[in-house]
Amino acid sequence: MLIALFGGAAGAVGLTRREHSNVIPGVAIATALMPPLCTAGYGLATAHWPYFWGALYLFSINCVFISVATFLVIQILPLPHHEFETTRGARRVKAIIWGLALLTAAPSVYLAIGIVRDGTFTHNAQRFIDEQLNPPGTYVVTSRIGAHARTLNVLLAGQPLSPAQLRAARAQLPQYRLEGADLTVRQGLARVDSADAQALRTSVLEDVRSRQQQTLVSYEGRLLQLQQQLARADSTAAPSLPPPATLLREVQAEHPSVRRLGLSRLVRAGADSLRADTTVVVALGVRPALPAAEQQRLAAWLRVRTGARQPVQLVVTPEAPARPATK
Repeated sequence: MLIALFGGAAGAVGLTRREHSNVIPGVAIATALMPPLCTAGYGLATAHWPYFWGALYLFSINCVFISVATFLVIQILPLPHHEFETTRGARRVKAIIWGLALLTAAPSVYLAIGIVRDGTFTHNAQRFIDEQLNPPGTYVVTSRIGAHARTLNVLLAGQPLSPAQLRAARAQLPQYRLEGADLTVRQGLARVDSADAQALRTSVLEDVRSRQQQTLVSYEGRLLQLQQQLARADSTAAPSLPPPATLLREVQAEHPSVRRLGLSRLVRAGADSLRADTTVVVALGVRPALPAAEQQRLAAWLRVRTGARQPVQLVVTPEAPARPATK
């Protein structure tokens, strides 16, 4: 009713503006009329008649109160009104409008009161079970609360409650606003009935589903962290170097004395809050020896070749000349 009233008022105000727009009436229709129509279609398609009739009633409420809100807005705003020939005719039309509104609203108010009453009973009953029928050593296996019939059916396991404890628990019903409620307490798994078995299966399935969802969320969070770490590593990492054989040919084009080349990455863990550092290690075998100036020039070229984002450690090892073969 409130959604229809506010939506209808907003739509009526929007239609009376100079800049005529269908946006606000469209929002009113989308929020107040489309959901019950979709639900009625679902109920009709699946032959679920309580859904169908309930949704049609909600659609009727929205239609009537959108019209009432539009009527009130038109009455308030200084707009030209329709003039009735007689005062009696005007009164009759207004009486029909308000009578239709009251006739439409009365069942919804009754249903709302019932929903609130049942919700309050269910909340109080659950609080009573948790506080009065759940002492140390005793466990509530299943609890069935009938708000409409005002019944509580509880199955307990573990240490049984004595008759005195049960009488004391029943005496506490008025403290939870459960006067006149029918309390049934069954103790021991031997008293399990078919409804309890179904409730147990449902509870186990819900628990398994909840744990699976929690595990999935944990895995997704860990995967996201790893992806973020990889993204940060890729953003700070040097461009990928070619294979050692290809890099050796590139180096030999400027430094023919280089005979062998090895390539690796050395990760140095940081202390305390320092981040880990990655060093590109290039090991060279040269013959003849590589002068110091040429080594510095080669190291500078390798730093440029790796993007100058990571340190490059050049390890130069002179190789002994090959011995001539002996006969």
